[in-house]
This record gives sequence, structure tokens and C-alpha cells, in this order.
Amino acid sequence: MSFSTIFFVLALCFTSATASPLVARYDYPPPSGTPTVPVPPVTTSCPPSPGSSMHHKLYSACRGPPLYQKLHYSPSRESSVHQKLHPPNCKSTVCHPNFAGAALTLSTPSRALFWLAKPVVGNPLSASTPPSRFFFQQTGFPIVSYTVKTVENNNFALEVKGGAPLIGNNDPSGSNQNQKWVVDCSWCASTDISITKGKIASGCRISSDTNKQCVTSKTNPMTLTACDGSDEQHFDITSVTV
Repeated sequence: MSFSTIFFVLALCFTSATASPLVARYDYPPPSGTPTVPVPPVTTSCPPSPGSSMHHKLYSACRGPPLYQKLHYSPSRESSVHQKLHPPNCKSTVCHPNFAGAALTLSTPSRALFWLAKPVVGNPLSASTPPSRFFFQQTGFPIVSYTVKTVENNNFALEVKGGAPLIGNNDPSGSNQNQKWVVDCSWCASTDISITKGKIASGCRISSDTNKQCVTSKTNPMTLTACDGSDEQHFDITSVTV
């Protein structure tokens, strides 16, 4: 066997020995029919931006596209997966309006249903039309809470009784925890609400300071349920003439 033949055989052996581990390690090119494993979309809770289809959900989602990761290793694919698994952080935007003594109506985002309650002890809060008018009087700081009184007779206020939102006698001392409500909105008007008429807040979630549950228009009369960010738990607030 000539020297050149021996050198050629050794070169082939060396190439095979070094290439095989690389192929095994990186599996390149990938074999046909390589199974894939679906990875669920990444979801990060954050409120929507005003004007979006999800504007009235305080806790909408920032979603990445579905991910499909090959079983074999790929540096470029790993980098792409890492970026999708770590999207930019969403920044919360929640405001608490200063209603400045304005008379208010509350409606679902579509304005199909309004808050309705008569100034009668035990009268339930209903989702109906035409709307009732309410005063939201701020009672807490720095944790903002409100007493919700009927404009028709401000001696009556909305309270939690038996786990439901009902009308009761207003406690003028403001110490009745069952009459304290938290209002978290995704948008609040920057104008002086005391002289403004029209929508002044939207995407508002109204929850009891007692049991932390949210008013929902899903049932009629309205009820309090665990806050889940659904459309039925968000309301637009409008300033109207007294």
C-alpha cells in the first residue's frame, strides 16, 4: 500500500471520528419526522391599554405566540425560545378617581346594563335600565375606599349583607366596613370631575373592602363573586346632572 493511500485512509477515519459526535450532539441536519413538543403560550398579567378590545379588563394578558421546540438541540432555536419565554414586563396602570361629589351612573362597557337601586333598606343592586344615580364619597387614604350613596336619598348606602350588595342605612361616621368599596379603574379623566359631564372613568372594578369580592353584572340582581377580570366585573362611570 502506497504512502498516499495510507494517508487518505487515515484522513477519512479522522473526519468520521470528529464529525460523528458533532452530528450526534447537534443532530444536524435534523432527521425527518422529528417529533415536536408543544409549549403553551406565555402569559403575563397586565391591564389593557385604553381603546383596545380588552380595555375593560384590568388584568388582561400579554401573550406570546405558541412555541414548538424540537427535541434535538439547536442554539438558534434555544435563543428564540428563551426570548419568547421572557417577554418584556407589562406595567400596571390602575387609577382611583376623585369623584368630587359628582352624581354618577355606572354601566357595562356596552352600556346595555346600568346600576339600579332604590333607596329602600334591603333593596338589591340590579343590572337594568334606566340607571340610578350614585354619590361615591371617598373614605380612605392612602388606601382609597368609597361609600356609595343613592342620589335620590343620600341617607341610604350600598353595603354587603349576606354576601350580596344591598341598600342599607348610611353610616355617617364612615366606620361601617360593609359600606366601604374599592374602585380600581384602567382609565380616569384628568379634567376637574366636579365640572365635567360625560364618561370620567372606564374599566372600573368595584370590590367590597370586606370580602374583596367584585360586583358582577352576570346575574340580576347583581352579586359579589371572586374577582376574575371578566367583562361582567368592569364598569364605565359617567358624571351626570344631579
